[in-house]
Amino acid sequence: MVSEKPAVARLENLYPQSCRRIAAMDLFVVPTISFRLLYGSLIMGHGRRHILWFGVTAHPTAEWIANQVTEACGWEQALAISFVTGTGLC
Repeated sequence: MVSEKPAVARLENLYPQSCRRIAAMDLFVVPTISFRLLYGSLIMGHGRRHILWFGVTAHPTAEWIANQVTEACGWEQALAISFVTGTGLC
């Protein structure tokens, strides 16, 4: 008799083609021992759960953040990015 295992609800099962193209970005602040602030950017790909890009700067600008996304995803893919915040789609 063959026993059926329950299907595991994973993102890859729900969206098999889109999962490889989903990435998450986090901006964070790291205080140093000399009381300076460093700003970091981490972009992770959800398809294989690996780091696409990591950057650190002392003076973040909008241009720097846009450059991080472009370096992580490439120019063509960076144009098709949707940003989701805690309040909804931007």
